[in-house]
Amino acid sequence: MQKRTAAVFAITIVLTLSCKAQSSSVLSVCELIRNPDKWESKIIAVKGTIAIPTDGVIGGMGTFLVPLPTERCSYSDSRHVSADEAAAVMLDVPDYHFRRNPPLGFSLNEYSFTWAADRLRKMQSENPSARQATVIVDGFVSLRKYNLRQLEREVEENNLRRPEHTFPPVIVTLQSYRSVEVR
Repeated sequence: MQKRTAAVFAITIVLTLSCKAQSSSVLSVCELIRNPDKWESKIIAVKGTIAIPTDGVIGGMGTFLVPLPTERCSYSDSRHVSADEAAAVMLDVPDYHFRRNPPLGFSLNEYSFTWAADRLRKMQSENPSARQATVIVDGFVSLRKYNLRQLEREVEENNLRRPEHTFPPVIVTLQSYRSVEVR
């Protein structure tokens, strides 16, 4: 009887935590970039559009989440960016250092990466003309703390070497892929 009670209790906890994680509100890309400071250092769920990768890579440099076709927004109000930067959020894969010391509440679901990549490959094979997918991802928000245009002016004015890598204004370090749908 005690084993059965313990099993029921454990299942109840797992289901409760699972439902809680899935029921959290989902931001749009535009909601995220309109107020990036509000979401910095928080774990969020965000919905947007990604290009279906031809190489199977679904996170890291060059993987961006952009607004859904029905949304229009820009970074024009942010102090960290220039108004002419595209409304896009980089989806980053947690590196070794991030994984060794993750933020409180961050729980990497590596299976979801495999699932999402497989789903995108299947979508591509079933519909070769599909180029984009709508996704919901969970992840940790980081902000670039410099204005790119200002940095470029300083480099030019002071005859400095231009940085090889610059980051986009908002970066979401992926915790999991929640859903993937063809557009």
